[in-house]
Amino acid sequence: MREEYVLKRVTQLLKERNWTLYRLAKEGEISYSTLSNSFQRNNVPSVSTLIRICEGFGITMAEFFDEGGTIPKQLTISDQQLITDFHRLPRNDKNLVSAYMQGLLKVASALGEEGEEQEQKQDKDGEKAPEQSSDGDEVQDQSSDEAQAPEQSEDEAQAPEQGRDEEEA
Repeated sequence: MREEYVLKRVTQLLKERNWTLYRLAKEGEISYSTLSNSFQRNNVPSVSTLIRICEGFGITMAEFFDEGGTIPKQLTISDQQLITDFHRLPRNDKNLVSAYMQGLLKVASALGEEGEEQEQKQDKDGEKAPEQSSDGDEVQDQSSDEAQAPEQSEDEAQAPEQGRDEEEA
């Protein structure tokens, strides 16, 4: 097998899923720099990294190296556990799980690259990326002392109102 097959196969799987290298790093719990360096240097990842890549894609190593697509889809250990747990649920709960999964898939596709770009910026900068509202504007972080209004007791909050009531009387 040629060495360049591995990187081409990873690229193919990324395109099929419309994923970035960063998303694969997150899904496979791999350092982004490890994956990025493999591609920049045109180096084949180590076996342990390749195992994590396959876990990130949700495929087995056999499926990864199946050039002709002749191997039927095999379930990973996490796939098997999910199916086992699903079969133990009552019918109504199975319907709920299915509906929930469909909703998650819709949300994930809607977020797409926007969420990944924010996470990538956060990892590169080493700090929290600014939150954005649904229209794309930045949402200010209210965690600083200056941004928060000082807390008042109920008596202090009512004092100005009581003064107004006495003046009106």
